[in-house]
Parts: sequence; structure tokens; C-alpha cells
Amino acid sequence: MNRKNILVAANPAVRDMFLAVLEPLNASTTFCHTVEDAESFLLAGECDLIICTLQFDESRWAELLQFVRATPSCSLTPFLVLKVSQGLLTESLIEASLKSAKLIGASETVNFPAWRRELGDAEAVQALRDLIHSLL
Repeated sequence: MNRKNILVAANPAVRDMFLAVLEPLNASTTFCHTVEDAESFLLAGECDLIICTLQFDESRWAELLQFVRATPSCSLTPFLVLKVSQGLLTESLIEASLKSAKLIGASETVNFPAWRRELGDAEAVQALRDLIHSLL
């Protein structure tokens, strides 16, 4: 089986969290911190899954999602939009953002802090890992 390629579009501050979640999946992981870097990566090679946080590149996740869905070479690539850390947004704004992501083409959306509150840390990490595996 070929090793899967995952693009993580996220701020550097959450890199370690993603490495911990993705490591057991034995996938090749590329981190991009700007929309432009992510677009260049996607145009240059094969990607099996895109994980993008709501906080990515000053909240430019929708710009990246729209680029992906409009680009024939990656338009069918699964795209996960993820809220990863507590922030200034209210729960209703987070939910509205995640609902918007689904409406413009995200494959799945996750409010990870809510999962952690509901499931506990270890269970939330496993649930996220399972979701990512299912998208691959």
C-alpha cells in the first residue's frame, strides 16, 4: 500500500498536536502556514487529504477550500476543517464557521475543543485519528 500524503494547513503553534495525532497513521505529512504555500504544494504534487484549521493564515481557510474545489487536480481531495484550540470566538461563531465550511465544500468539520470536553482528551484524539483515517 502506498504511503498517504496529508497536507496540514495550520499555524506553527499546533504542529506538535498534529504530529501526535497523525504519527500512528504512518502518512507523509507536509505543513503549510500560508494559503500561497498550500496552493503551491497542491499544484506540485499528489495529496490524499487536506486538514485545515479555522485559524490557518489569519482565518483564510475558506480561500484555500475554494481554491481546492476549483482546481481540477485536487478538487476531489477530502478536506477536513478543524477548530483546534480555544480562542476568542464564541461557540455559535465556531459552529457557523464550520457550517459554512460544509456549505462551500468541506468533506468534514470538527470542533476539537468541544470533542475534548465531551469525550476527554485521549478519546477525542482517537476519534480525530479515526476520522482522518476514514478520509484517507
